Amino acid sequence: MAESVFKIRSKEQVWVDNYDFLLKQGYRLRKRYQSGWIGSWVLKGVSEQRLKAMGKKRYTEFEDSVVSESKVVDAVRISDDNVVALKHIIPPKGDDPLRAYKHSFQEHRIMKLLASPEIRDDPRNPCPLLLDSFPLPNPEDGIIMVMTLTRYPFIPRFHPAVEALSFVRQMLEVEAFYLPQGWYFFMSAILHIGDEPTLNYCTRERHLPPEPPHLDRIDVKHVRYYLIDYGYSLMFPGHDQRFPVLNTGAYMRLEEFYEEDKAGKSVYALHDPFKADLKQLGKLIRILFGSSLPFLKPLLSALEFQSPEERPDAAAALAMFKQLTKSLCRPTLLRHVRQGVFYQVCKDNSAFHRWWWMRQGTFGWARATAKAIVLKRGRSS
Repeated sequence: MAESVFKIRSKEQVWVDNYDFLLKQGYRLRKRYQSGWIGSWVLKGVSEQRLKAMGKKRYTEFEDSVVSESKVVDAVRISDDNVVALKHIIPPKGDDPLRAYKHSFQEHRIMKLLASPEIRDDPRNPCPLLLDSFPLPNPEDGIIMVMTLTRYPFIPRFHPAVEALSFVRQMLEVEAFYLPQGWYFFMSAILHIGDEPTLNYCTRERHLPPEPPHLDRIDVKHVRYYLIDYGYSLMFPGHDQRFPVLNTGAYMRLEEFYEEDKAGKSVYALHDPFKADLKQLGKLIRILFGSSLPFLKPLLSALEFQSPEERPDAAAALAMFKQLTKSLCRPTLLRHVRQGVFYQVCKDNSAFHRWWWMRQGTFGWARATAKAIVLKRGRSS
């Protein structure tokens, strides 16, 4: 008999092993991770072939069939029935000289600092989302961090330019943010971004349970974006105590991350992580928005200078952004943001889907623009 494709995977086993422990801590995982779990489709006599053919409908009718090999899973906080995110991390140990460049070296420490009462409510804080944390019963199994649940920030697409500018401004503010204790840190994985999940805006799907009407970003006075993954981030005691680092985990690979050794082999190179962060942000903006924000061209060019020494620091980049956008008229702020490379590679490439995607973008922009006029929003980034 063939092995089920919906079986518990090795990366999910930690949730099965610690289901009862997490329940005692006040967090209830999905039924899939309960001891002795039998798939709900099996109990109802639905074959795996039929289950696969259900497509997205499977996610709501047989939720426990969804495999999650991520280090982050959802759970219900028993005290108030709110859904939260649980992240499993295993900080590296030992005397390895490269320990600082391995995943999760300072992640827990950074998250605790960002959630501290002194700075939790600072609007520039990139991630005040840590609610709780505790070690697993077996010390070798690592730590569980409980975080506010965030949602994927790039669906639906950004429509009027003012929505995109709000995103860019917040990312620059995050880069310029430092802790009052003098600690500086670099982000490294700039693409791990989430936003406020209770703002229920997303494109319509057919097989969803009853829920409130979906909103556009423009319906909400302020959409907040967060950087949610600090696995490869490092902290420094102060501005003058920063030093070059190796980058082994960035999503975008920059030339400055590498050099050739004596044998001509490419190896990791020491570089300024803060200047590298800014270049990654510049590239991300181009990937998301293409040439739809021409008034930001001087800023993006500066962020992407080949030489790190020629790039502005975060404070200067934020000042440049404010200077470039302060005099934009309302028609410019409401102009259509057309899809960048990111959206082109993320969608089905068939002729129908290209047409559908363009139609959705045009209609979405028209709808959001009309709302901006009626609600008297979209006047500034």
